[in-house]
Amino acid sequence: MNFFLLLILFLLVSILLFFHLIQQSKQPKGFIGKWMMTLWNQSYLPMVRWSISLLPQQKPKNILDIGIGNGLSTTFLADTFRNAKVHGIDLSAEAIKASQNRKNSFDHSISFSQQSINQTTFSTREFHLITAFQTHFHWENIGECFEEIHRILDDNGTLLISCEFAKLAYFLKQFSNKNYFEAFLEERGFLLHSVEKKNGWISYTIYKKT
Repeated sequence: MNFFLLLILFLLVSILLFFHLIQQSKQPKGFIGKWMMTLWNQSYLPMVRWSISLLPQQKPKNILDIGIGNGLSTTFLADTFRNAKVHGIDLSAEAIKASQNRKNSFDHSISFSQQSINQTTFSTREFHLITAFQTHFHWENIGECFEEIHRILDDNGTLLISCEFAKLAYFLKQFSNKNYFEAFLEERGFLLHSVEKKNGWISYTIYKKT
């Protein structure tokens, strides 16, 4: 096999691996999914801590965490807001299984379920705080997702979205433009309250229109 055939084979394998990892990032499965969830949560927990620290002083009673991986961000929320009920959702059954193993160390309400944010089983205006860390650029039918968030978020609630800016610019380029994202939110009944950046991260604090 000559050099050019080896190069073509290498490129083909690299492309297939790249798309497989993208799919795993959306819906982790199997050994690779478990490994990636562990790696992501360890890498992104500093971003989660920073993002939550930006929230105004509040004591939410019900919190929803979207796209939880293996549940580290959800349990961090539960540890931060000790009097709140915290629920985490993910498309991946593997993620929910991994998350269930974390909740035994908490003596207050924390729960998980496998579902998509574009159509949930939650009640209208159920949550006072909804968070999405390193996930919204993977959402399909993203307009529907934000409309569903608007439905289940309390009228005085907060939506907190944080991610790596480079990932946002790659997967959801138009949303990396503040004016575009702000207009998108307003069309769905939201107000972009603040935008913060640090260490390549970006965090949005979002309210419902009154």
